[in-house]
Parts: sequence; structure tokens; C-alpha cells
Amino acid sequence: MRVTLASARGVLDLVDGPHENRAPGPGLWGLEKDGLSGWYEPAAPRASSELIPQQHGSYWPAQLLLSPRILTIRGFRQDKSSAVAESIARDYLAALIVHDLTVHVQDAAGIRTVTGYQGSVPVFRHLNNHKSGFSLILTCPDPMKYGREATFSAVGGVITAENAGTAPSYPVFEVSGRVTSLTITQGFRTIRWAGDAVGLRIDTRSGTATSNGVEVGGLIDDVVTALPPGRHALTVSATAGAQVSMKVRPAWY
Repeated sequence: MRVTLASARGVLDLVDGPHENRAPGPGLWGLEKDGLSGWYEPAAPRASSELIPQQHGSYWPAQLLLSPRILTIRGFRQDKSSAVAESIARDYLAALIVHDLTVHVQDAAGIRTVTGYQGSVPVFRHLNNHKSGFSLILTCPDPMKYGREATFSAVGGVITAENAGTAPSYPVFEVSGRVTSLTITQGFRTIRWAGDAVGLRIDTRSGTATSNGVEVGGLIDDVVTALPPGRHALTVSATAGAQVSMKVRPAWY
């Protein structure tokens, strides 16, 4: 397994394996055995229900939602001595406390990604004369795990797209060329945009339509939200000459 932490400060690679057999040279980071918690299970459910007066049980929750994902990474730093290793690890991880962290986990399922921040200060422990262990606790506001982004282009007024995961995922629609109107329909759900732009980007998660980073035009209807798992056909109608595509990342609970 490989766990990669990417931030504004750079990239930190943590790989598991038989580290005990490696020479105690400087500069080695690693992942402890079973060093990842909160990854292979879904985030905790977030639902509230009220007891039914004078009856057994409770009312059914209005919605079944998820809490933020809490991810614990247990790794180590190996160096000339455990004191040197801990000092370097403390400085490096402390500097990440104010940065967003993108975590890529590569295992038998491929590469999946979450984004979060340190929800607690790192904890350090002595492992041996050359290694210092640490626990990094991350809070991921979006609890879903995401795969590589896929792009699907409209052909004959239809976008055939697939979300290969198990959870809904919010797509982004992009239009190249001049566009004054755009309609995208999936079943009974429709997005309609009107305006005047050269290049357009509609983010269904934030509900914004931008051109070169500036909000433009107006979303008349915006009821196409997340793309469910599976294969789907979306019909597209746009200004003549405009090219429409959709980007989506497969998502998992």
C-alpha cells in the first residue's frame, strides 16, 4: 500500500512493507503495518430521529447522511537516531497544520483520493533507536473517496457517461466556443443556462456557471445534481458550434 500526502509544501510518500530489514540510513519515511484507519469503512452516519410518544421506536429520519470522514495515518520517520527522526517529523508535520491535504491511497482497488485537514495535533512515539512513529488524524469534510476524473463528450446531442463508483458524484460541464444557451437533461432533471460567453463551466456541486473564473449568465433551472452510480445518457442542446463535455470522478462511500 502507498499513501501519498500532497499539500502546498510538497508531496510525502508513505509505503508499507518490511522496513525492519532496511539499513538505518537517513531520510526514510514509511507507513506502519495496518497504518490506515477510517479508509475501508464508510464515514459515520449522521441522522437524527425523535421517539414516538406512547409507541415503540422512533420517527424515521428525514435524511440519512454521512459525517465527515476521520482518517488516521500511522507512519514513521527513520534517520540516524530516533531523536533526529522525531525532530524532523515534528517540524514537517507541524508545518502542514495550516494546509489542505490531498490523500491518495494506492492499493488493490487502484488509486482513490480524499481531501482534508489535520483535525488534531500529530502524536509521536518511539519505535527503536532509528525510528520515530507518528499518528496523523485528518478530518475530510467530504466523506466520499474519489477515483480519477473521466471526461465524456457530447456526440449527436447525447453525453453517455459512467460513474464507476458506488456513490453519487457531482459532475462539471464544460463548453468550448461561444455559447448563449445550454440545456442538459437527465431523465426528469434539467439544467438550463442562458447568457453570452466564450467558454463556459457549470459546477453542479456549487451551482455556479463561470467563464474564465468569472460568474456569467444565469442558471434558469438547476435540478441535475449528483450523477448516480452506473451508466447514463444525458441529452444536450447548445448554441450551434459549441462543444459540450462532462467531467466526473467515480465516488465511493
